[in-house]
Amino acid sequence: MSNHTAGLQYILDGSILPVELVDSLNQTYFFHVLANNPAKVIPPGKSLLSMLGGGAYLDSTTANDQGTHQQDTPQQDTPQHQYIRQNALDVLSSSPPPVQIPRLQILCRDLLEALSPLLPPSHIVLTILSSPFPPTSSPLLSTLALLKEILAALRERCAPARDEDVDSLILTLSTPLPPPGIATNASLPLAQLVVDAIRSTINLSEKLKADLNQFFLGALTEEQLHNIVAQQAMERERRFILDVWGDSTKDGRDRINDIWQQWTHEIEDPPIGEGQWLRRLVAALGENAPVCCNLPPPFSDAHRDVSGAHAPSPQLPPQLFFVVPELVYIQNYLQALVIAASLRSLIRLPIVPQATPSNVTSDFMKRTWALLKTEIDTDDASAWVSGNSIKLINLADEIIRARRLSLDRLYSSQTSGGITTGMEEEETRLRVAVERVLDPRDPVYLLLQKRLLSAVGNMLLDLFHAQKHMKYRPKYRKLCVLGGSDRPGND
Repeated sequence: MSNHTAGLQYILDGSILPVELVDSLNQTYFFHVLANNPAKVIPPGKSLLSMLGGGAYLDSTTANDQGTHQQDTPQQDTPQHQYIRQNALDVLSSSPPPVQIPRLQILCRDLLEALSPLLPPSHIVLTILSSPFPPTSSPLLSTLALLKEILAALRERCAPARDEDVDSLILTLSTPLPPPGIATNASLPLAQLVVDAIRSTINLSEKLKADLNQFFLGALTEEQLHNIVAQQAMERERRFILDVWGDSTKDGRDRINDIWQQWTHEIEDPPIGEGQWLRRLVAALGENAPVCCNLPPPFSDAHRDVSGAHAPSPQLPPQLFFVVPELVYIQNYLQALVIAASLRSLIRLPIVPQATPSNVTSDFMKRTWALLKTEIDTDDASAWVSGNSIKLINLADEIIRARRLSLDRLYSSQTSGGITTGMEEEETRLRVAVERVLDPRDPVYLLLQKRLLSAVGNMLLDLFHAQKHMKYRPKYRKLCVLGGSDRPGND
């Protein structure tokens, strides 16, 4: 199982999403991994550009999952888009001009968004689309004339291979309409013609953007490509989270902000202003159950426990949704550090002539950390953090090995008797001690964990304030930006 797939399955655990959202989440998380850890998804011998072929760089409406020229096929409307088109058609076909104009203004905004990457900012078409719709007694005819002007502008800028598509649309707009009150299969009513032409023009613009992207990407350096992928990842993350946490009337910005404020203040320490979220995050990473960010109802059960453990999983705000797998890995790493330190506290090595105890200790720590690192690198990270897969017997064996090695050296330098007969009792005592210190409720474990989390929290706060003071910003941050000067990733 690839890290990309494993991380996505962990995010989706227990969630039921519509097919459209699953596809959007899959592409968004792919870009997230590609921007943050490309080695996980780029095969050996391949470049970042090779992962963007076949339209993978484009938005989901034009992306091609199969690596073919599927973007040339007409895009299928989602049920939401079909409803919007049908509603617009009803308004435009049965309403007077004062009612038609506001609806046409909305459709013009859709055209403006689709055409902005294809035309210069000062182009007359963009100026018209961004301006209020002019008063007129025939809004549909005015829109028809505007569409013809848009298509003429696109034909000037499209590749020769697209001329036929543009000409076909222009021909459709030039087809004589039937007289009022007459409907035939050979021609469409004016409202139907305008709505269909706007949809076709938007689809055509996506094809033209695909052509430009393929030509443009090939001339970029690897660093420039990474910046583009990072920007795409941030935009897709923001769009997905706002859509999922929103409702039918507005996006989820207000709801997400409320969740963020509530989460950052769920901490006993006094507020510290900017950077408070970092202290709250470190506290969550110190929990024994893996952190998670449940999707809102009806997509998932808000009270589900992804860890399978008795302790409830610490809930993270939507801003951290796409970094949950990385945060679980960090959580595992911190817990592994505490375990290693706890085991180190059990080592009491005697002074051996002509041998340095630190050598034995160093070898013990290397071997122990190798075991722990193998565990936290497993795909089933959430099971590890809950303590289900820690191999206590292996860790105890390493302590006994280090103790035995030290005693062997000690007694071989003094007598030929080797290890004393009391070593068997010592082994039993050490195994019991290992099980005790690895209990998250053990005082030694809690003390070491508190010290570690305090040091990590202080370091993160120092870096956070240093970056703000130096006006430094990383090229890409894993945390999507949803507003607020002290939010993760806000520039």
